[in-house]
Amino acid sequence: MKLINCWRKVCVLTMGLTLIGCLANEDDQTAGIEGTGSPVASRGSVTSYGSILVNGERIDISSAQIHANGETVVEEAIELGMVVQVEAERDEHGTVVAQRVLYSRALLGTVSEVVDTTATRKVLAVMGQTLVVHDDTHFAGLTFEELGEGIRLDVSGFVDSEGRLVASRVAAAAENADDEVSGEIQNLNRDSTHFQLRDVQVQYSDAVFEDGSLDDLSNGAVVRVQGERSGDVLSAMRVRFVAAESALEEGTWISLEGMAKNVQATGQFELDGQTVDASEAELSGGTAEQLTSGVRVAVSGALENGMLQAQQVRLLLPGLYRARALVDDVDPQSNTVVIMGTTYTSTGLTAFEDLGPNPNRLINMNELRVGDYVEVFARYAGDQLIITRVKRLDAETGVNLRGPVSQIDLAQNQIVVMGVSVDLQGAVGAALIGQLTEGDIVKVAGSASGQRRITANHLNLPNIPDLPDLGECPILVPECEELLDAGRPGGVGHGATTRH
Repeated sequence: MKLINCWRKVCVLTMGLTLIGCLANEDDQTAGIEGTGSPVASRGSVTSYGSILVNGERIDISSAQIHANGETVVEEAIELGMVVQVEAERDEHGTVVAQRVLYSRALLGTVSEVVDTTATRKVLAVMGQTLVVHDDTHFAGLTFEELGEGIRLDVSGFVDSEGRLVASRVAAAAENADDEVSGEIQNLNRDSTHFQLRDVQVQYSDAVFEDGSLDDLSNGAVVRVQGERSGDVLSAMRVRFVAAESALEEGTWISLEGMAKNVQATGQFELDGQTVDASEAELSGGTAEQLTSGVRVAVSGALENGMLQAQQVRLLLPGLYRARALVDDVDPQSNTVVIMGTTYTSTGLTAFEDLGPNPNRLINMNELRVGDYVEVFARYAGDQLIITRVKRLDAETGVNLRGPVSQIDLAQNQIVVMGVSVDLQGAVGAALIGQLTEGDIVKVAGSASGQRRITANHLNLPNIPDLPDLGECPILVPECEELLDAGRPGGVGHGATTRH
């Protein structure tokens, strides 16, 4: 279904439910343009190696000029989660071959405050910036649980409609590394030798300028500043000017990932400074009602009259649900993996990483094996559990599930979570079963006692206030199905969110 049809027809059910009648099936295919030498421009986070996978499309960077943070680097310097900008061409075989790859970190500094924390998301203050980190973000050298005051971070990500930085990669930064922030100069005051980068005041009187000079300072210029922060002021040691992007040719195929801004009812919105017309685009990963300012999306289409005419829009909602267990089965042809008897589906936007004893940098669905111990983050899209991230882990530590309850048996002291029966007899927190209603999100830990059964030793109710309002209803919840059946035209529908 085309996106414009969703905006013109809002499918609303009673009790605050919204029907996902506009959700296309997700797959690994990214539409492209034919022809030898067709220009391609891409910007997004790296989700896999073997060349690199950006916005669901494989890009060969083996012969490209690669620059990271202003320095020429080798291909291996491009890491998972980094937001890269790619200039490329599509060859006669349809392969996207990059000529130039650029990476520039968004932020490097110390966490000064944990503003808010939940089971799946933390909001941090770093260098005067607001940083949002979900637990399905790529981490390097630290974990989601370790994020706290005093931790130094090296961050890549996207700026949302509220000016917050939403992380795609969070790495541990060296204690002696200079603080760093990038952005557009605002409120330039040459008399006091100050300017502002978002919420950071920069004092540049002692700075060395690179790729430009003091005379080139102007409001709107994009710079990367390194220095030492004291209080609210960053004393700059280096100010590097970031060259403005060259104008794209008419007809260039563009693939962009970022946070949607200024979403209009007509189907137009802004993404990374580019105006997008999505009125005729195929939408996947969510509903038209979910495409609002601040939602992370991947968009692909051709440039026409300066506007990106989107053919495909994919919503990249966080993977709120999680399973940690052994792989029962894997099918690379259908892009599915079975864990504790439940099937999870990967897409071209699924991120893979190997944290096992012999890490394979090129891990993907083809490299997973039965018996691997993995952690998958996922979300419901209709009746499918769509994987946002797969991690192959080092050592087995039992079964952990975080997801919606679909059945409750008080007499047997059992519940069903994402298709897995959970025996709570003797578990810490087992008494919480009396507070549960179907659709509640729980976290359970224990050991496997069958293909679709675990014996739990812990049960708790995680704090997840950022649960999306639409599109995440587990299809196994009978009440959801009954309401959807009552409202779906011709029996066609995919799911919705409810907290019973």
